[in-house]
Amino acid sequence: MAGRGSGGSSRVMGSSEAQRVIVRLEKELRDLKRAFELYFAGVERRPPIEDFEKLKKSFAGLVGRGFATAQVRFRVENLLSRWQTYRAKWERDLAKMEVGKFKRGIGAAPGRGVEESRARKARGAGQQPPAPRRASGPTRQAPPASKPQRAAPPQQGRMPARPELPGIRSIVAVASGKGGVGKSTVATNLALALAGQGLAVGLLDADVYGPSLPRMMGISRKPESRDGKTLIPLENHNIKCMSIG
Repeated sequence: MAGRGSGGSSRVMGSSEAQRVIVRLEKELRDLKRAFELYFAGVERRPPIEDFEKLKKSFAGLVGRGFATAQVRFRVENLLSRWQTYRAKWERDLAKMEVGKFKRGIGAAPGRGVEESRARKARGAGQQPPAPRRASGPTRQAPPASKPQRAAPPQQGRMPARPELPGIRSIVAVASGKGGVGKSTVATNLALALAGQGLAVGLLDADVYGPSLPRMMGISRKPESRDGKTLIPLENHNIKCMSIG
């Protein structure tokens, strides 16, 4: 790909090419994330700096690129947002290790992947794989079994009570317990589809870390307040948006 300045390119990337690039970068990002986890847990002695710099150049080549469809652009922007989040964390933790402020293994015990890595090393050296770690301390006994209580029969025709919002007929929540799985992408496409059917749609983003929603909706302004108590949502594509990002 022909470069331009800082690594971007003016050539528009087609859908099939973008799909291959996205799949490859997602796999490389997962592998690099796992390598850093093993390094920070103390399993690996050297950080994956070479892979980190290689992936850094690959993502830099996506900045400023044009894409054939809005859907592809949304996926690329979501992937770039995940990369920027991981990159900032890794660089911060590496800087802490250089000054001796980062303690390996603090905060969480090594997971299944760590134990498997240790077992592979032991088998390669002809040794017996170490036994999985177990939590130290006294063993807790299970409480005595209580008599099973009969569950109350479900009440038919009743919905859970929720606070009434004036002017709001329906609420659709998009949530996940894991980051980088496409919550903003799903919410944005769902809002655009509903707005395309002529419905009045509002999009509220409660993510305190990611700027995905403003990027996907093409919003860079800050909301205004007329009374100092309430914020006026920004609007684009016939959708009123409010985001912490």
